[in-house]
Amino acid sequence: MDANLFKIKLLFKKVRVLTNEHGVRKILFLLISRIVRITLVMVSLPVVPLLRISNRIYPVKLVNIRSKEIGHFVADTEYYLRRTSLKANPVFLLGYFGGVISNKQWAKMVKRQFLVNGCFRYLAVANRLFSGAEKYEFELSDGEGGFRGQFGIVPHTIPQIRFLDDENQGGWDYLDSCGIREQDNYICLIVRDSGYKKVLDSRRDWTYHSYRNSKLESYKKAALELAEQGYWVFRMGKAVEDLFNVEHPKVIDYAQSNERSDFLDIWLMANCYFCITTGTGLDGIAGQFNRPSVYVNLLPLNHAPLYKHSVTVPKKLFWEAKGKLLTVEEYMDNCHTSTKDYERAGIAIVDLESIEISDAVKEMEKSLKNEDYLDEEKLLKQERALTQIFDCDRKNTTRYQFFRHPKSKIGSVFLDTYWDSLGL
Repeated sequence: MDANLFKIKLLFKKVRVLTNEHGVRKILFLLISRIVRITLVMVSLPVVPLLRISNRIYPVKLVNIRSKEIGHFVADTEYYLRRTSLKANPVFLLGYFGGVISNKQWAKMVKRQFLVNGCFRYLAVANRLFSGAEKYEFELSDGEGGFRGQFGIVPHTIPQIRFLDDENQGGWDYLDSCGIREQDNYICLIVRDSGYKKVLDSRRDWTYHSYRNSKLESYKKAALELAEQGYWVFRMGKAVEDLFNVEHPKVIDYAQSNERSDFLDIWLMANCYFCITTGTGLDGIAGQFNRPSVYVNLLPLNHAPLYKHSVTVPKKLFWEAKGKLLTVEEYMDNCHTSTKDYERAGIAIVDLESIEISDAVKEMEKSLKNEDYLDEEKLLKQERALTQIFDCDRKNTTRYQFFRHPKSKIGSVFLDTYWDSLGL
């Protein structure tokens, strides 16, 4: 009896806490929302047998489109469509967005290619109340290498999700308003920080991903050099922490401007001359629209986008005890995805200097003008480094699935500087 009384008191205490924290309206809203969701699941129950019967005639499956993170949102959907464009009998998908929509423009474009409706979410829940539910659900990122575009599918196919004519006109109108003429080239710069993640969920501790962040200041040199050569530079980002204060009319802090929009985020990335990125979600747009990319301060090394036209220079990793740079093999053996994991391994993470970032950018710029600008010795070093990465990858993950884009490179200046230390 005493135990039951205690439970009742505890329940009332929780109610009082909720009432104090959120108010009665909040509680009522949560309660009504729960009732509505349960009702929608119950209404969906009779549809489940129809879904399963239809699969005997034609494959129809439910799919959770991962929409919270722009990288997966873009790459999962586009890569799936490119794969299916090569197949005779694609699966008919009933899609729903899984949570927060990271970019409304991309969601609009996805709906032109997928049948998407929020009701399918409740059908999926109802389906899971029956045995064998997994047979009627589909993963966009399947065992074929997922969104990374392996097996050469992305480089050898055209984008399936495209802009409408009026959307393209809107993009060109924006460039015109900036003073950019049709013959001008612009470059997109994306420097990862914790801004978007904090907006997404301010209560969560995002420091486990801080190893991927970079100091915006170190990118000014590269941006100014490009601007002096006549290129326009757009600093990208949906929610960023710092201003990009560069005294040049052709360097635009678009991320902090009033003109920033979900539409322009996508359109600018899809049409840039090339992009400079630290390896974050938005650069997936450039990849899926076959735009060349410079990846600097990238970690882990097995995320190097060797499946696309790219130049990659990772952050420098040193053994804290020895003060020595990790070899390529050690880089690949320590592809950690948490800041604390690097700490536990005794590895110090050192960002690239401004000049090292600039060198990588220059390499891409030169390669686009003249593919044969590297001498034979540098090309041999490139090949040796890439072979080592692939050998280690096959040993650990087979992430690349044995495909490498012929124009993917590890920064040649980086290799020259650290050649002996990298164990190559």
